Amino acid sequence: MINIIKKLFTCFIIIVNANLGITGFNITNSYKDNIVKYNNIGVNDNEVSSINCLNGFLVPSINMPDQQRYFKANIIKNINRDLDRITVGSSHMLTIRYNDSNIDHINLAIGGANLKDRLCILGLLHYFNINYKFINLELDIPSFTDNAFNINQDYDFLDAYGDYFLNVINNEDISDFEYVDFNKNYENKYTYLGYDLYYKTNDISHINDLFYYDKEASQHIPKNIEDGIEEWIEKTIIQVEYADLELKNMHINKKSIDVYNKLFNYFKNKNVEVNIVLVPRSPMLYDRENMKSYPIVNEIMEYAFSISKNKNIPITGSLNPHFIDAKDEYYFDGFHLNQEITNSIFDIRRLHAK
Repeated sequence: MINIIKKLFTCFIIIVNANLGITGFNITNSYKDNIVKYNNIGVNDNEVSSINCLNGFLVPSINMPDQQRYFKANIIKNINRDLDRITVGSSHMLTIRYNDSNIDHINLAIGGANLKDRLCILGLLHYFNINYKFINLELDIPSFTDNAFNINQDYDFLDAYGDYFLNVINNEDISDFEYVDFNKNYENKYTYLGYDLYYKTNDISHINDLFYYDKEASQHIPKNIEDGIEEWIEKTIIQVEYADLELKNMHINKKSIDVYNKLFNYFKNKNVEVNIVLVPRSPMLYDRENMKSYPIVNEIMEYAFSISKNKNIPITGSLNPHFIDAKDEYYFDGFHLNQEITNSIFDIRRLHAK
């Protein structure tokens, strides 16, 4: 079964683009002197985009679920340095950034990520020998459902690295693992939305109507989306409520607990400082759903706080919006927090700064 949150994220992005007409044509015609377009297709687009991003350019248009995974995988492949901090999680974490030249941070969150997606990202970091001192690690519902280890067939190009990393944390032999070229034979499936157009620019003033990534690989949301669209918010909430029906009466996946326990031991052995992040849905959405019918939510929070207490790991946020006094106006679509709120309500940029 395809992970329901991944399906939701795909619908979310398509709705955004349908509403806003984000194709890249306007930006090219209006500001061609400030933007460099490169026409490599498929494979090269995602790798070149990652290299441009790492070189400090602003890179718009990498936003569909599979492209996002290629993009972040190529960020890891081409980074060629150890890092101070990384962020790993779902679309709720995509906008985390530090804006601090003294902190070398890379955002490796990907939309719709379940636990296997996280393992794929961490596996790539381990394989390419990229060390990091600190991780913002989101614990969320998709990480603990019955589908936590299922990979959508459109995203399975990184699956081998997830299995590889499972072997790592299980202390199994990895000596026979061979490099898997995840860029091989990639085909852009979204040309009808304009996603065959790739750009790089240093001119921030002319790309605020697009999704784009900065040098931290943190996503910036178009300004007109940040203000929220009432009809769209209601539509998104209805979609999430419908998708969540599959979570009713579901309990926490014990295999996920086992894997996370091993992950925290891995981080401890590598001297990686961990910040657990719990991102709530909007109060409107949370209150419309009877949480008594969703025992997995409280079970995840109980697990997170147990880990925090037993391993002395800090927690930022909560799955219950009322615990952190979140307001509906903080959410640009009823499901995702406004990017500035994300970076302030959780205080992630300032947490444990040292």
